[in-house]
Amino acid sequence: MQCVGCNEHELIEVSAEHRLRVAGFAFIAQMPMRRCPRCGLKHLEDAELEKFEHGVARALALSAHINHEALQFMREAIGASRVQLAHELNTTDDGIAGWESGQPIPEPMLHGITRLVLHKTDRPSVPQVKMRPLAKTRDSADRWKCA
Repeated sequence: MQCVGCNEHELIEVSAEHRLRVAGFAFIAQMPMRRCPRCGLKHLEDAELEKFEHGVARALALSAHINHEALQFMREAIGASRVQLAHELNTTDDGIAGWESGQPIPEPMLHGITRLVLHKTDRPSVPQVKMRPLAKTRDSADRWKCA
């Protein structure tokens, strides 16, 4: 495999930190990657990215900090459409769309979502993901930084 950055060198296998910000939290895990010895660009394979996203979805489900952004991320991470998630929860896809738009998620649905995500991400290959809250910066209400 050649580097997509410099297109010249074979990549070497490394373990490196991968980060993602979702729903007011930073998620961090050590992941197997490939790094270009020339330009230093790191490449995370699609299968490893999927495992990482499952780890993030699992951490969100276990945290009980499920808001509209977390719900959408978890749904997409487990590969479910709104229709599929609605079927699993015995509700409507309009209900899912509303919750993903910021309407309050009923408590029984939160429990159902949590159970479903934990079931779909219960695999030995899912990495342990560290979860840290983000704090808003002083210069902008829309920007986040690690606390």
